Amino acid sequence: MLARTSARAREIAVRRALGAHRGRVVRQLLTESVLLGVVGGAAGLLVASVGVRLLVRLSPGDIPRLENVSLDPLSLAFAAVISLATGILFGLAPTFVAWSSGVQSTLREQGRGASGGRRGGRIRAALTSAEVAFALLLLVAAGLMVRSLASLLSADLGFRSESVVTMHVTFPSTRYAAESRAPTLERVLAQIRAIPGVVSAGGSTSLPPQRMQQSNGFTIEGDPAPLPNQEPTAIYVPATAQFLSSIGVPLLSGRFFVDGDGPSAPKVAIVSRSLAQRNFGNRDPIGHRLRLADSLLTIVGVVGDVGYEGIGKPASPALYVPYAQSTFSGVWIAVRGSIAPASLIAPIRDAIHAVDPLMNARDLRTMDEMLADTMVRPRFQAWLLTTFGGLALVLAAVGIYGVIAYTVSQRTSEIGLRLALGAPRASVVSLILQRGMLPVVVGLAIGLAAAFAFSRVMNGLLYGVSPTDAPTLVGVTILLAGVAVAAAYMPARRAARLDPLSALRSD
Repeated sequence: MLARTSARAREIAVRRALGAHRGRVVRQLLTESVLLGVVGGAAGLLVASVGVRLLVRLSPGDIPRLENVSLDPLSLAFAAVISLATGILFGLAPTFVAWSSGVQSTLREQGRGASGGRRGGRIRAALTSAEVAFALLLLVAAGLMVRSLASLLSADLGFRSESVVTMHVTFPSTRYAAESRAPTLERVLAQIRAIPGVVSAGGSTSLPPQRMQQSNGFTIEGDPAPLPNQEPTAIYVPATAQFLSSIGVPLLSGRFFVDGDGPSAPKVAIVSRSLAQRNFGNRDPIGHRLRLADSLLTIVGVVGDVGYEGIGKPASPALYVPYAQSTFSGVWIAVRGSIAPASLIAPIRDAIHAVDPLMNARDLRTMDEMLADTMVRPRFQAWLLTTFGGLALVLAAVGIYGVIAYTVSQRTSEIGLRLALGAPRASVVSLILQRGMLPVVVGLAIGLAAAFAFSRVMNGLLYGVSPTDAPTLVGVTILLAGVAVAAAYMPARRAARLDPLSALRSD
C-alpha cells in the first residue's frame, strides 16, 4: 500500500493543488484498501479451513478438546474484523504519509522521476528490513526444530523397539496380596513365552521412553556418608528376568536377573552405566553393595543407559532390582517376537486371560507404535514452525520483489538515461541489486541478533542441537539472502532490458 500510494503521490498532489478535500481522497484510497483487506481475509479463511483440519490431524493427541477446534462464528467474526481493520490501517497510514508532504516538493520529486521521496523510501526500507528480520527469526526457529527432530529420530535411545509388543497389567489389592503378585506375573509370562514366535518376555514397573514408576535415594556401602540432601538418587525399576533383554538393553558386565533371584534369595541389583560412572568412577561396581532404605543390594550387573522420563531428555541413572524382591501392583510387560509383532497381540491377550479372565491388558500395542506416539509432539512443533517459516519466506520474497519492482518503475527515466549514455546493462543490474539488497542485509543482521536474543526460549524445545547452532543460522541466512537476491534480480534484469528511447519518452 505504501508503494501504491507513493506511485500516486503526483496524482494526490495535483488534486490537492486543485483544491480537492482530504476526506474525498482518503475515502477513495480507503475503499481500495478495504476491498483488498476483505478479499485477502476471504482467501485466508479458505486456507484456514484446510489448515485447521491438517492441524488437528497432525497434532498430538494429548491437547485437551483439540478435536472440537473449527471455524466457528466467533473465529469468522474475528477474521472479518481483522480484515477490515487491516484494510483501514494500512490504507490510512500511507495516505497520511503522502498527504504530509508538501505539494510543490512532491511535484518536483515526481517530475524528476524520483521514487516517491526520501521519507517514503526510508519507510519502505524500514518495512523491508522488518519483514526480512521476522522471516529470518521464524526460519531459524523452524530450522532448529527440524534439526532437533532429526536428532531425535537418529538418537540412540538405549533400547530396541522393533519386534516388541508392550502392555500394562495390574494386580488389584482386592484380589492379589503383595506376596502373590510375583508368582501370578510369572504364570502370565510363562503363558506368553509358550506362544509360537515369542523369543522372550519380561515385566517391569517402568517402560522406556516415558513410563517411570519412581526414583529412590541410595548410598554405597564403604563410601563416606553423603552430605544432607545430597544423597545420590536413581530411577528405581523392579524388573523380572528377561525384561531388559526383551527391550534390547545391552549387558555391559556381570549378568541379568535370573529366575533364582526370588524373594528369599540374596538381594541383588543391576545398575545403569551412568550410575556406575557417576558413583564408582574407575572402580568395578560388580560386587559392591548399595544401601536402599533398610536393605543391602549386591550389584551383579551393569547395563546400558535407558531413558524413562521422556524422549529427548538425557537418561537418568537407573537402579534395577528383581521384581520378586520388590513387587508393585502395576507392571509393564515387554514381549519380543521372531514374527510380526502385530500378529502376537491377540495370542498375548488370550494368554493373559488364561491365567486370570478378569485381568485386562491395557495399552496393548507394538513398541514402535508407542515410540511413534511420543514423537508426535516434536513432529507437530517442527511442522508448525516450518509452515510459518515457509509462509514468512514467501511473504518476504513477495515484499522484496514488490518494493524493488516499484522502485524500478519509478526510476524508468533514470535507467533509460543511464543506458542512453552508454552504461553497461550489467552495471544497471548491479546498481539496482545493491540498493535493493541494502535493507535486506540490515534485516538479516537484525534477525540474527533477535535469534540470539530469543535462544533461551527455544532451548527447552530442542534435542541434540544448540539454540545458536551455527549451521542452522548460516544455512537459513544464506537461504533467505538467496531468495531475496532472486526476488530483486527479476525486476533488475527487466530494467536492464529497457529500450532507452522508450524509457525516456515514458517520463
